[in-house]
Amino acid sequence: GGVNHEGVDFYHRLVELLGVLKRSGHAILIAEHLPGPFRRLADRWLRIENGVLREEFGPPPETESRRWPEVSPGELVLRLESPELRRRDGEPLLGALSLRVRRGERLHLIGANGAGKTTLLRACAGLEPIERGTLRVLDLVDPLPEQVAGRVGFVAQNPEWQLFEERVDAEVGVALARLGVSRTRREARVSQALRACEASNLAARSPLALSHGEQHRVALASALVAEPALLLLDEPFAGLDPEQRLRLLEQLALASHRGAAVILASHAPLVDPAWATRTIHIEGGRLVEA
Repeated sequence: GGVNHEGVDFYHRLVELLGVLKRSGHAILIAEHLPGPFRRLADRWLRIENGVLREEFGPPPETESRRWPEVSPGELVLRLESPELRRRDGEPLLGALSLRVRRGERLHLIGANGAGKTTLLRACAGLEPIERGTLRVLDLVDPLPEQVAGRVGFVAQNPEWQLFEERVDAEVGVALARLGVSRTRREARVSQALRACEASNLAARSPLALSHGEQHRVALASALVAEPALLLLDEPFAGLDPEQRLRLLEQLALASHRGAAVILASHAPLVDPAWATRTIHIEGGRLVEA
């Protein structure tokens, strides 16, 4: 209580500002995947569905909290102790923090834009250099990306940066090919991962010709297909409506039930906060556990 978590308060401050504009006589049109924060502000509700704009008589119903699988944390898969992480311009960003994550845990990392979420996730995946401190991923100390291939899955905030193949199915199968999985088994697991991420219809498409939300689903399938021990997701909800966000959380809960540790970073609360077994805020270069 009393802690100003910038990521959580973003929508509250935005609604306050829009309320001032509304009271001063401005008409406001808001297009948003998550209507919840604007319930008290909006006078009319419109839904776009199948190319048709319909007016509704009230706000969409609140999302009910679901019963997520219980977690019995297993072995330690990530230990980060007193690292020194810097911005690209060399300015200190994160330091003197400690993070330990075990198999099966579902961790929500929340903070404002620029707080260091992306840098922290990239460091955990071996993609960002650490000055001082200790990083241990599974049995590896300060691992390189190629050392954790298939064992750590990473979904970037901008998924187009990690999509290189000419077809979606080939993209999803890259990690399995590197691990030496046979073609027959690879095709079966790719098909399964695409179905889980609601991307089966994209299999023959070019990854770079997809929408932002579709690219996120393909990148997630690429990360899930190898059944990694540690799954890192940076702002994975872009382009997804509330129902799609819930289905994504369901897939991640299934991954954690199978033994993966999941760290999901976002600047705003989850559509169902009960999904997380731990919630950690990044504030002023520190980690604050809720």
